[in-house]
Amino acid sequence: MDERAALMMQLDKSTKNIKALASDLGLTVNSRMAMNMPKQDSNKPTGIKARFG
Repeated sequence: MDERAALMMQLDKSTKNIKALASDLGLTVNSRMAMNMPKQDSNKPTGIKARFG
């Protein structure tokens, strides 16, 4: 059981480090939710011939 506790502590520390680094880079959950995703333009031609002639 002692080995399991050590592994859980290591996982917890690693997770906290990853979350902190992501936050420093601006990759928090709230910032990802606020990203502006470009809307798909349905009027654009989809085929290669229609696009490039």
